[in-house]
Amino acid sequence: MSRSRPKDSPGAPSGDPPAEPGKSSGPDAAPGSPKVKDLLIEALSYISKFKGQVVVIKYGGAAMVQEASRVAFAQDIVLLQSLGMFPVIVHGGGPEVSKALKALGQEAEFVEGLRVTSEENLRVTEMVLSGTINQAIIAHLNSQGGNAVGMSGKDGHLI
Repeated sequence: MSRSRPKDSPGAPSGDPPAEPGKSSGPDAAPGSPKVKDLLIEALSYISKFKGQVVVIKYGGAAMVQEASRVAFAQDIVLLQSLGMFPVIVHGGGPEVSKALKALGQEAEFVEGLRVTSEENLRVTEMVLSGTINQAIIAHLNSQGGNAVGMSGKDGHLI
């Protein structure tokens, strides 16, 4: 999915930088151009295949850092919803957890690149992931016209 689509764009993926709202980002971006037609024809097979399906999306890393990327991600998820898909987002947030731990005088421990979470750190981790990050993602999705609710793995004994 595109991460650089202007808000009023119909959602076509693009490697081009974002255009100003209401302006195309190049000669091939004009409605009716062969590039756009080919892209829509290709997308139609995927749309048909995944309509009515749950689509699990991992959201993390650089996509969560910049505001423009967060908004574009939310727009992409809303596009999937409008096409009849049911996106489920599984998000990360390790850097935010590490910041919160440091602010509280705790340290994040890593062994061979994997986080080791103590009972004390787990409370902070849950607070950051289920509270701060989850709520921010839901707010972005809903602000872009989506219909989103947040859940933790603990909710309803999911995990």
